[in-house]
Amino acid sequence: MYKTILKILRKIKVFLIIVLSYFLTIQFWTTYFLNLVFLHSLSLTFYLFEYPENKYITDHFDSFRWAFKTIFAGGANFTAVTLPGKIIELLALSMGLLAVAIFTGIFTQYLMDNKQFQKEFRRMNNVE
Repeated sequence: MYKTILKILRKIKVFLIIVLSYFLTIQFWTTYFLNLVFLHSLSLTFYLFEYPENKYITDHFDSFRWAFKTIFAGGANFTAVTLPGKIIELLALSMGLLAVAIFTGIFTQYLMDNKQFQKEFRRMNNVE
């Protein structure tokens, strides 16, 4: 029983080391920075078109919250009122899917290129 728990803890430790080492790579920070720039520019554009007409947009933070929820959660608790705002909302929903897919692809490529991950993956599959 204790040997099984130790095996599981070792697997978790190796996985955490590999995942945390990903946060030190330039690919992660580039993706993170580009997503932040896109999120901020989208919220500013939405604010410019929606502020006068949309009663839920009172300041830039409301539009930033809308952009964050729309990109990463698939929609906010209020929608656009103007035609340009609706186009921006459609763009944000589609870009949200792409942002998650691109980040997942980059992370998977990092794991496949990581020699330590491949070694541990082969070792775990041979033991079990």
